Amino acid sequence: MPHACARWKVQPSSIAASSAKRRRAAPWISSTHSPSGWSYQKPAGLLWPVDPVSRAEARVRACLNPDRAEKFSPEELIHLAQLARRVGDHSIMTYLAQRLGYTLTPIEPRDQLAELQHEYIEAARTIQRIAERIERAQVRAVG
Repeated sequence: MPHACARWKVQPSSIAASSAKRRRAAPWISSTHSPSGWSYQKPAGLLWPVDPVSRAEARVRACLNPDRAEKFSPEELIHLAQLARRVGDHSIMTYLAQRLGYTLTPIEPRDQLAELQHEYIEAARTIQRIAERIERAQVRAVG
């Protein structure tokens, strides 16, 4: 099976942390089977569930290593950001926003739900107004 990481030529950047910084895992990374107390097993298993755990873990390590050519594909990066988001970790999006000159304001799911509900209610009101206008136009057309 070919390697799932995209092979991009990248310049070393500030995201490439020192090995000491890499030891501090994001909360969505499993804490099993590693001398430093954590591993890449959980995200690796979620990204590549058909691969053996050791191979998937090695692939994640390679994609995160600034000295290696392997990097995550855009879809894999989005998947990782979604996994992190589920546990309240916004580090991927924060990094991207800082590098690209944006401000970042995470929308909490309950806020998003309230906004969608508000939009739905407004849309229903609009539909009701249109239905009333159609009804009046039909009365005038017949009458």
